[in-house]
Amino acid sequence: NPKVKRFDAVTLEESAELQFDTNPRGLAFGGGVIWVATEDGLYAVDPASSQVTRIVEFGPFPFDTGPIGVAFLDGSVWVSIE
Repeated sequence: NPKVKRFDAVTLEESAELQFDTNPRGLAFGGGVIWVATEDGLYAVDPASSQVTRIVEFGPFPFDTGPIGVAFLDGSVWVSIE
């Protein structure tokens, strides 16, 4: 299953795993949230709890297409889409 994993920066031990229905395509941090772009949308993840707090659906897109990058700048989330 498609997933995003969290690791401790010093020990590299896994500390969380989030499962998604489609492939994660990019990650960004901003506004206190981890933003995960997948093949069908944008997910906001609370880094303290590792829980998805919001979903913005983009698709459906054809297989292996959709968002390809994500960035956070000046209070906005930017997503590039194929």
